Amino acid sequence: MAKPKKTWFAILGLLSWRPMSGYEIKKFVENALSFFWSESYGQVYPTLKALVDAGLAKKLPRDGLGSRRQRYSITERGKRELAKWLSSPSEPPKSRNEFELKFFLNSSRPQKHNLKLVEEYRSQQQELLKDFLESEKLLKIAVRNDALPEELLESMPEIGDSDNQQLTVFYLTLRHGIHAARARIAWCNEVLSFLQS
Repeated sequence: MAKPKKTWFAILGLLSWRPMSGYEIKKFVENALSFFWSESYGQVYPTLKALVDAGLAKKLPRDGLGSRRQRYSITERGKRELAKWLSSPSEPPKSRNEFELKFFLNSSRPQKHNLKLVEEYRSQQQELLKDFLESEKLLKIAVRNDALPEELLESMPEIGDSDNQQLTVFYLTLRHGIHAARARIAWCNEVLSFLQS
């Protein structure tokens, strides 16, 4: 078996909730996980094939209703491998942040370039925070009522009925994103104040 990659476990984790097609996996990642995890279509489909080849996932029979999308589910072996990975220590996060690279490399250019870059980044983070806070309102209601609100079901229909533990984890993960966005905005304010003084 090829050495499992984190993408394998991300997809196995989603399949452990319920069977999904590659399209549903990609859509779920975009709608629910994009602030801390991403997968491209170019990663999802080869990974699904590799998981099937390794015996960690299996293709499900098509429903006979003309569905074009192949759905997959996790196998018992996949559940064991996922549980082992979930129980192992996480590596420190690795960052590939284009903004930070540009900010760092701008040091030899006139200061106005970095000021503009930081102002744009702060605006981007403020918009992101606004979106997170809107999602937080919906998730708070969901956790309190133990049901996904219509707004979330419309944007992420592949979630289906979630239990309260899943909703709570969605909410707490989003809180991490909110704290991170606020920290980035505070850093931008500090940098702008420093560079302008």
